[in-house]
Amino acid sequence: MKLSAFVIIVFTFLFTVSVYSQEDYFEQNQTEINEGITNIIQHNRLFIEPFVILKRELVTLGYSRLSKDQKYLFGAGIAPIILSPVILEHTIGKNFMAYGVSFNPFVRYYVLDEGKGMFVGLYSSNRYSQWELENIPLEIIECISNSVNGRCDGYQADDTFKRVSKISVIGIEFGGTYFFNDTFFVEYTTGLGKKWGEKVSYNNRTGQGYDNYGAFPIALKANFNFGYNF
Repeated sequence: MKLSAFVIIVFTFLFTVSVYSQEDYFEQNQTEINEGITNIIQHNRLFIEPFVILKRELVTLGYSRLSKDQKYLFGAGIAPIILSPVILEHTIGKNFMAYGVSFNPFVRYYVLDEGKGMFVGLYSSNRYSQWELENIPLEIIECISNSVNGRCDGYQADDTFKRVSKISVIGIEFGGTYFFNDTFFVEYTTGLGKKWGEKVSYNNRTGQGYDNYGAFPIALKANFNFGYNF
């Protein structure tokens, strides 16, 4: 009888310990699940890159998303192009204005921390822009100056011209993401890439192309942006 009572007491004790252990396990597991859901929700980011005027853009707006393990970031930015180049004399637009768009996807890997700190990655930039030329193309000027009668076949004095630029870049980038708090952050990026494309002047009347210049093969990147994490 005493032995049976002892067995019952031991069994009751072990059963109680087991129940409490299972409750602790499920509570801990549920907490991890809830935290995981919270992290997934907060994997979205919006960002603004305000200082892009040297790229002839107004402002870059973008969206990015972290992977579930918070090590990879996938995103893209888009920006309107509003200015023509001001360095090359014969490609300046009338009133310096242009119109176009720049689309810039990227993928990044966070080296040390999850979703913040230093990163390395790949980026691409695809730019299309167009503007009305203030001057006639150099090719026409050279044709007129070399002709006997000061004229160039297919060109009329009242012809107007536009410049069309199609440029693509792919390269590597380095930078960092630093949070002010759980919501707001700042990022800086630097990079080096391979550039290709064309820049062609067209006669608006005939559609004939002139001055077909290829893009300078090397692209450098350096900028920073502000973001919102949600």
